[in-house]
Amino acid sequence: MRLTLQYLCCLAIATSGLVFSCVPAWAQEDDVLQILIINSYDESTPPYFTLKNTFMLELQKQYTSPIAFRQFDLEARSGGELDRNDLKSRLLQNEYGSTPPDLVVSIGPPAIAFWLSRRDPVFSGIPFIAAAADFALANVEFRRGDAVVVTHYSFQEGIGELMGILPDTSHIVMVIGASKDEASLANFARQALEPIYPHVNFEFTNHLNLTALWERLGQLRPGSVVYYILYDSDVDGVQLNHYSGMYRIRSSSSVPVFGPYDDQLGQGIVGGSLIRLTQVGIEMAVTAQEVLQERPTDVAWKVIPLSTPTFDWQQLQAWGIAPSRLPTGSVIRFKPPGLWEQHGKWILLALFVFAVQVVLIT
Repeated sequence: MRLTLQYLCCLAIATSGLVFSCVPAWAQEDDVLQILIINSYDESTPPYFTLKNTFMLELQKQYTSPIAFRQFDLEARSGGELDRNDLKSRLLQNEYGSTPPDLVVSIGPPAIAFWLSRRDPVFSGIPFIAAAADFALANVEFRRGDAVVVTHYSFQEGIGELMGILPDTSHIVMVIGASKDEASLANFARQALEPIYPHVNFEFTNHLNLTALWERLGQLRPGSVVYYILYDSDVDGVQLNHYSGMYRIRSSSSVPVFGPYDDQLGQGIVGGSLIRLTQVGIEMAVTAQEVLQERPTDVAWKVIPLSTPTFDWQQLQAWGIAPSRLPTGSVIRFKPPGLWEQHGKWILLALFVFAVQVVLIT
């Protein structure tokens, strides 16, 4: 019975939690670069999928030879991670025991923690790149030869920028999902924000399912804002792939919605100093090339700063936020072109024709 249960567990994980990309026949050749990407949840979870896709595209641009990308999905959503990680590390060892990858890339804190704790039993000595926000890696120990690409982000600074734009805000709904990692993120944000902003009521959504979340957002009153951080799944295990929840959150919310990622801009957030996911992905590809060619001995840290404060013109108009309230040097995107920008050349042509007619008549 025990063997049967163990076999079923392995089968379930292999079919639902572990996703390997299809590798064509030429992927077995020696000149094919083998890259293993470990996803914290799955390949469609925001914001990681934007970073991952950019990394894959940029790295392939740098190599004339083909690259075989394989993906390992941790599905780190509920309890029992330790037992599942034991099984998954065995699956990895079975898959790569004889042909280890040339590079391992972990995206997000759960994926990084998994690989750092499991790489020796699976296979050691493989070049490794980690990607996450800097605050999530404050107490993580890396080895010589590892490379880390982080984006600088601070909840204090993000909420401080929001308060500068909407100083009358007294209630902020922090939209975060219910997985173990998201719950830890919510606790970290609470500890970072509540001592600095004691006059603001921070409400976290970890305990809500999606239906309750939509209803709650529709009940918010003036003086409230929504801050969308990470929402992979709710308490019922319902998942939100890509940014499918972003549109619903914006349409359900009766108050402005903010968020920390640049790929949320144009999907419903007002804006701000944003995490440049595309730039992080590009830097990961550059770092991968350096690691594969040079094999640095020290831990290589690369920090990607936030964007220039950037805002969605449509959201500013929808919530009556004047551009004068934005930080100095802010960029406003998605603003419809004015009359001159749309028809300037035709206006000039009409004026020229009119001037010629006046001259001829005179």
